[in-house]
Amino acid sequence: MVQQSPKGTPSRRTPTRGGGPKHCKQSWTKCSNCGLKTMSNHECETPGSCIGDGLVRLTPVFKDSAYCHLHPDTMKEIGIKIGSFAKISSDVFECWPDPTVLLDHVGVSSQEKGLVTLSPVQSFRSAAKVTISVEGKVDRSYLPFVLQNKVVFPGQKISIPYFSKKITLVIESVVPITGQQVEKSDESNGINSLTSQLSTVSIAEEYYQILPSTDFVDKQIHAPLPKIIGVERIGSDIQEILDQAFRSPSLFGSMGPPQTLLITGPSGSGKTLLCKTIMFGNEEWPSCTVHEFTKPIPCEDHIKIVLLDGLDSIGDDQSDKISHVTNFLKNLPNARFVLATATHLPPALLKFFPFQLQMPAVTSDVRTEIFEACLAEIDSEVSTDDIASVSFRANGYVGADICNVCRQALLLASKDKLNMTHLLTALTKVPPRSMNDIKIEVPEVRWSDIGGLRDVQELLSRVISWPIIHQERYRKMGISAPRGVLMYGPPGCCKTMMAKALATESNLNFLSVKGPELLSMYVGESERAIRDLFSRARSAAPAIIFFDEIDALATHRGADRGSGVHDRVLAQLLTELDGVEGLTGVVVIAATNRPDRIDKALLRPGRLEKLVYIPLPDLQCREEIFKLKFEKIPYEGLDFKECAKITEGLSGAEVVAVCHNAAIESITCGVVTPEIVQSAISNITPQTSTESLSLYHDFSNNKLTNF
Repeated sequence: MVQQSPKGTPSRRTPTRGGGPKHCKQSWTKCSNCGLKTMSNHECETPGSCIGDGLVRLTPVFKDSAYCHLHPDTMKEIGIKIGSFAKISSDVFECWPDPTVLLDHVGVSSQEKGLVTLSPVQSFRSAAKVTISVEGKVDRSYLPFVLQNKVVFPGQKISIPYFSKKITLVIESVVPITGQQVEKSDESNGINSLTSQLSTVSIAEEYYQILPSTDFVDKQIHAPLPKIIGVERIGSDIQEILDQAFRSPSLFGSMGPPQTLLITGPSGSGKTLLCKTIMFGNEEWPSCTVHEFTKPIPCEDHIKIVLLDGLDSIGDDQSDKISHVTNFLKNLPNARFVLATATHLPPALLKFFPFQLQMPAVTSDVRTEIFEACLAEIDSEVSTDDIASVSFRANGYVGADICNVCRQALLLASKDKLNMTHLLTALTKVPPRSMNDIKIEVPEVRWSDIGGLRDVQELLSRVISWPIIHQERYRKMGISAPRGVLMYGPPGCCKTMMAKALATESNLNFLSVKGPELLSMYVGESERAIRDLFSRARSAAPAIIFFDEIDALATHRGADRGSGVHDRVLAQLLTELDGVEGLTGVVVIAATNRPDRIDKALLRPGRLEKLVYIPLPDLQCREEIFKLKFEKIPYEGLDFKECAKITEGLSGAEVVAVCHNAAIESITCGVVTPEIVQSAISNITPQTSTESLSLYHDFSNNKLTNF
């Protein structure tokens, strides 16, 4: 049965002769100066298309064909008959006449640009076995069809179209049919003495023709893999397990050696690259293959190591794929090993991987090395200190993220030299991939943007930033960083701004979550959302998870008389805060206007253990807010201290609203006056009641904590 070639693959059918009129009347002319046969526009000192002195130099005309198209007069002049073979550049083609091709051109699918040298192939042998190597993925069953009847030689590179793209294969070696005489071209072809001179141009001593009976041996080659930084220890562990499994199986006695190993870690941390480096970087290893779940898992006997790449890409609802992988692992034969990579392994497959290794955390030093490796071949103005500074800011970034940051920086630099500004801007545009599914913010709020509350700022910096900046001191003294902080107080007192400024000043990843966003009407979805949130925060550590309006999420247990979703969400939240897995490098900050509604279990030490009251702004704080807001607003005759006195009882957000309304009213006159400010203040009604302030006071007395 004849196989149909893929779209774009050249057919081996005999081409039709070129038809149609010739472009113009042309002829080969012997040059009176150099004696070469050339076109009429020949210049002796300038290399060009010519015939003679053992040279046939023609200009290629690129055609998507497996044949060489020559003008009939050119074929006659050279002495090549229809169907003869000729070596052009680094490939061999079958020659056919085509009057639409100019005299000094050759129609061929060649990679050469400019002049090419043509040399007729006088003799060839039939190939019994051909060893080829292919760069890229291709269905090997089509190669014999494409190469049938083609004349090849060892070392030949052949480029063929395959499904609208080009693939390159290399003829590694050829074994001829034993006992067969070398076939010589028919002398009646008219190849004169010029032909014998041309044969010396060929770099191959022997040519071979591929027959339908020729056996193909596939020597798959792999592109060189880049060096992975910071994984030396886990790499040696994987190497040792494979060594013992294949070379010392008797060490395990009747139990048998391990046959599976799971490599886990964040997306982009280098799991797949590490496994491929180990599998294909050692020529002594048995045959290896990589499976990506687009085809059935290979079960050939010669394949000893199978890499199941991205095992977590199988969804829980894809029962057919899970069943297929399960059956493969259950019936795993001896002397075969399965490596697998996953961020989160499906529970149904967990039992098949008793041995698991976790990719190491990417420290600041490792990030520095990765940045240096990415920028090593780039002409830039970035110094070693700049790279160290950027690495410190890139908390939670893995190797793939850092490569993307460098790519983004190069796009920003365009034709300019890459500098520190480009890298810092790229950091804001490329978030860590571990938090792609979570709303991630890069706050641009600093302590200087917040008026007053210096004591609260210092307290939060000491609680959150110090354990990261001075982590070695904390480790030596045996002190663990606090896991959570609860900020409470009246609305509009910049609790959210405090959290954002803290994330900016401490260079931490910031995950902002509104309490109601995690609630779902479907059973189990809310708990799953919290698990995924904390899991991604651990991957991006050090990071801050900010729960705004947490009273909507963590109400008293038993208060929900309906579905009970609040109780389940609270239980999951408590488990994540101080469960078995721990919160290394992750700090939870929560904000609320109603601290009395939060369950007491959430406020005990080890959870939201630091309680910070954000009060209404005092006189000094309100004065600083006025100064900050009027830095860019024209004003005349304003006394900020007097403005602060008459805004007693207003929250920070209400003071900002006064400045905003005053600026709007002054658009016509172009400047803010005391009268306009007074009018704006009179239109603002304080929203914080005396009863609310009493509630915060009572909560502080009942939950007094020594900071």
